[in-house]
Amino acid sequence: ANRVRQGGDESLFGGCDRTAAVPLRAVLMALEPVIEDPRLVPLGSLLDDLRYLLGHVAHAAGSDEQLDERARRFTVAIGAALEALTGRGPVVLIVDDVQWADRSTLALLEHLATERSQIAALVVCTHRDTERESESRERFFVDLGRTAPVEWMALGALQPDEIRVLA
Repeated sequence: ANRVRQGGDESLFGGCDRTAAVPLRAVLMALEPVIEDPRLVPLGSLLDDLRYLLGHVAHAAGSDEQLDERARRFTVAIGAALEALTGRGPVVLIVDDVQWADRSTLALLEHLATERSQIAALVVCTHRDTERESESRERFFVDLGRTAPVEWMALGALQPDEIRVLA
C-alpha cells in the first residue's frame, strides 16, 4: 500500500469489525477519505447512495425498496466508485480481517471479482485462520476462485525475531 501511494496511485484501506455491526464497514472506511473526490461526481445518484451509507446525508433515494434491492444498489454504487477512482490510475483496496466480513461485504467482493473484474484495481483481503469464522471465508474465496481471478497466498505468523525487527 505504501509503495502504491509513493508511486502516485490510490491506496484505500478498511478493516472488518468482529461485531459486524455495520454492513460494508471495511469498504466504507476505505472510501470515506475520497468521498468528495471530483472523479466520483459523474456517479450522480450512486454517489448520493454512498454519501447516505457514510452518514453524510439523511435520506437515500429508494430507501423504501426491499432490503435486498437496496443492498444490490449499494454494491453497484461502491463498485462504480472504485471504477471511477481508477480513472487516474490503478487503485489498491485493502480489506483487513475478512474473517469477520458481513454478508454484504462478501457480496461486494464477489461483485468486484466478477462484474467489475476489468477495472484497474487490486483488491487485497487479509484474514486470520485462527478465528472461528475463517473456514467459511476460506471456502468463499476458494469458490470465488473457480469463476474469478483470485489468488490465495498463505502467510504464517511472524516469528519473535521478525516482530523485534518490525518493532
